[in-house]
Amino acid sequence: MDHGDRNKDQSSADIEKNVPILKEDQPRFSKLRDLFKRKYNSSPSFIVRVPGRVNLIGEHIDYCGFGVLPMAIEQDTLLAVALNSDRLIRLTNMNSEIHSDIEIPLDNFTINIPPDWYHYVLCGVQGAKDLADSFENLEGLNIAVWGTIPTSSGLSSSSALVTASLLATHYSIKNGDVNKFIIADTAAKCERYIGTQGGAMDQSIAMFARSGFAKLINFEPTLSCDDVQLPKGSCFFFTHSGVTCNKAATEQFNARVFEVKIASLMIVDHCHLKVKPGHITCPTLAQIKKLMNKSFDEMLDIVDESIEIGKVFNLKELLDYFDLSNSTELAFLLSNGSAVTMERMKSVMKNYSDGFKIHDRVTHVYSEAQRVEKVVKLCSHGNTTDDQILIEIGHLMNESHNSCSNQYECSCPELDLLVNHALSSGALGSRMTGAGWGGGIVSLVPENLSRQFQQSMAKISKFTVASLPSQGATIYLQP
Repeated sequence: MDHGDRNKDQSSADIEKNVPILKEDQPRFSKLRDLFKRKYNSSPSFIVRVPGRVNLIGEHIDYCGFGVLPMAIEQDTLLAVALNSDRLIRLTNMNSEIHSDIEIPLDNFTINIPPDWYHYVLCGVQGAKDLADSFENLEGLNIAVWGTIPTSSGLSSSSALVTASLLATHYSIKNGDVNKFIIADTAAKCERYIGTQGGAMDQSIAMFARSGFAKLINFEPTLSCDDVQLPKGSCFFFTHSGVTCNKAATEQFNARVFEVKIASLMIVDHCHLKVKPGHITCPTLAQIKKLMNKSFDEMLDIVDESIEIGKVFNLKELLDYFDLSNSTELAFLLSNGSAVTMERMKSVMKNYSDGFKIHDRVTHVYSEAQRVEKVVKLCSHGNTTDDQILIEIGHLMNESHNSCSNQYECSCPELDLLVNHALSSGALGSRMTGAGWGGGIVSLVPENLSRQFQQSMAKISKFTVASLPSQGATIYLQP
């Protein structure tokens, strides 16, 4: 039995508990070490690699507690790291024409919103501080950064940088095995320091990805990750629209989090659900489905009964609905005890003026979660020809984009145009991926059409690349 066969027989927990620590060299590592030596007159102790990701299906449902189906990509963020004794965080970036060197006190720094590039690194450092029992043995960090994930493209460049910084800082403190579950959970939480109220999809796939596989990542009742073998004959391409949107610099993303939280409270109120005393005040939509023991189709019927179809709520109407006197009381209900979440919800209520489409948002969430289940089932189905599987997966991807565009309203004209062009260029399915309002699309293309598809998409996009399932986060020591 070879090593690959042994891995198949091992449990997911056995394979994925700790971040791999390897002694390996690659051409990019040498270039990054050279930059580090020029800047700091010494060699790095280790290099951390964290990949970007493409979400194949399951958009804007991770923070609702539902499973998603991403895969890591070859593009990544590298951090070369060594301790210093100056109680400073020194940062340099391979892309020096855009990102200047900076020094920040280790003990006293501010993370600005909207963030500059180095604030994502500080976000990870702060997460490591939150995690550490003791921060005394960390006197300072010299860091060189090299990222190949296009920024604001929908490939999770910001989360990769935060996660890489957290992993590097935590490893510097611990100097031993690092648990993937702890890093994924902490990285998701500490992104709130840069103003993002998202779920844990980006951080989880970054930590748990396995070369050659997509991952079904579930969040309820606890984080779990399972390999999904993509069908034979399938090629996935990522195409960038050329439009960028920083989710930490806009209220659009947090407004969607606000809306699905409101939907949860409305369903709880309408159905007279009993939430455990002393437990969360605002359960996720996944927790509500489990509590009610309903199918997705049944939950969609309950949504129609609970929330007025087509209504756009203003803040006063929401306060009246819940019999509350001010936005602070509503933000408290939505926060589940998190002061940071409470402030972001208050910010949405103050700054978001488009009105809240509660029914549309929750309808997208339940229908999208159902599509994830269907795709995973298709990938594991052994009694259907590959062509039939690909066609059905493509259809579900198209449904997903239509829902993202029309119900969740997180697409944009440029993304819709790319999707239409992809379908006319041979894609079986195409959908926006990432937070949206810019970024790119992922398309499922039959293997025999991959070359002509890439050539066709290159004519109208910023770039198009094949997305191959890559390995997750790794720590590399000097070989």
